[in-house]
Amino acid sequence: MSIKTPDEAHPDILTTPCPITTLPNSLGKAVSVYDSSRHDPATLAQEKRSRYIMLAGGIALLLGLFVNFVVKPFPHQPWLSFAWPLLAALLSAWTVAINTIQKRDCNCATTLGAIQAHQQGLLPKVTQTLFQFEQAHYLTKFHTTHAVAQHYLYHAVEDETFHFRWMDDQHQQRYQIDGLNDHRNSFSVPLQNYYFGAAVELNWTRYLLRKNAAAIVQGLPIRCPLNESGSDYMELGAETFRYAIQGKIGEHGYEEVAESFRGEQDFDIGIFNLQEGGETHSHHWIKLPYPTIPNELFFMKLWELRTGTKVEVHHLLPEAKTCTTDPVTALNLSALFLQQLEQSITRHGRQDTTLAVVVIEVANIAFIKHALGREAGSLVLRTLANRMQASVRRGDTASRLWRDEFGITLTDLKPEALELVVEGIRAELAQPIDTPFGAAYAELHMGWAIYPEDGNHHGSLLRHARYQTYQNRIKAVLAQEPH
Repeated sequence: MSIKTPDEAHPDILTTPCPITTLPNSLGKAVSVYDSSRHDPATLAQEKRSRYIMLAGGIALLLGLFVNFVVKPFPHQPWLSFAWPLLAALLSAWTVAINTIQKRDCNCATTLGAIQAHQQGLLPKVTQTLFQFEQAHYLTKFHTTHAVAQHYLYHAVEDETFHFRWMDDQHQQRYQIDGLNDHRNSFSVPLQNYYFGAAVELNWTRYLLRKNAAAIVQGLPIRCPLNESGSDYMELGAETFRYAIQGKIGEHGYEEVAESFRGEQDFDIGIFNLQEGGETHSHHWIKLPYPTIPNELFFMKLWELRTGTKVEVHHLLPEAKTCTTDPVTALNLSALFLQQLEQSITRHGRQDTTLAVVVIEVANIAFIKHALGREAGSLVLRTLANRMQASVRRGDTASRLWRDEFGITLTDLKPEALELVVEGIRAELAQPIDTPFGAAYAELHMGWAIYPEDGNHHGSLLRHARYQTYQNRIKAVLAQEPH
């Protein structure tokens, strides 16, 4: 089951056109648009600006007339007595006008590239930069953490710098976006540049997924370079993955993967250690020692698709794993969700009922934050959480598993009622969400697993549900028309 963002027949505030630039056909469709004049609260409204100009001119004129009356600087040249206050008024008004010229920034993430437009000055001149994905070969993303908060996953770092660099096949830079994620609810230029970079990166990843559609659908091996030269790589096949890392070569099946972790300096894969009797409780690590990986998000999406595991990133500190409640949505977090799921499995003894796990991915949070701001993204997540809680029955549980992922445990269901319940949840979540700037739509993908057909413990159930969710995600991406 897959839910897509509504097409152009439905008004979506994320793609409202920017009036200072026109989107070329070569860039495909707009996915998210940021217009500073509409969203930036620091922008001076035109009506207020006009009042300031008139007030400055009026005050200067009155002061000039008062000086004329008291001091009488030009007693023998009356015309100067009237001319210089008028000139002072004009200069004052002009000074205010120059210093309150409305700057306007528009940037648009599209299916086939990106465009940035800037307007400032007395003349309506617009400078713009266009980028087409076909000009680039790979993306490198450099990330620097400046300060760490207590809770890294949901109260993220205080300060992060991101540098997005799109390079051609000659390793020459073709496009760049630099941003600062200070995790504040603002529309500052550095913060919006970060969200813009994240939105373009997501579109770039979808562009690469569509380019590799045949190999993905047929399960053919896809080689992902781990360094710019391509000498080190991960080759993701249908059932197994091969790797070459600093001269070391290996191969494993996806069922051996226990977990995946993206550190700030490396990418780590946990591989189960087979014990006597076939038990696989402990695991060892395969370390990919690369601070940056070309087309990293593309690699991670393929990895999630093949393994059915969510890649944890270095933002997840130990205390995030033990925290039980999400401060944004007030839902349970992953640790408590898995604990309650295991308890539900233990209690589940009725053979005529169904126990199911549903995973819901919000695939366009990056676009929402780019177009509408950080707080709008949080508002969308809170609204979805409230709708989930209103949609599930008493005894069922809804949780937030990851930044863009929710989980629901459905207990004591009649087998024939499962799809009806899931469809009811889907229909409720698909409704538009009101934000301060208009209605936004969440792009959702869903999957589920049934106990015990799809797994006999909480880990295998969650993995199967995620695998189905990611399969639906890739189907939706490959079905999208870029033009």
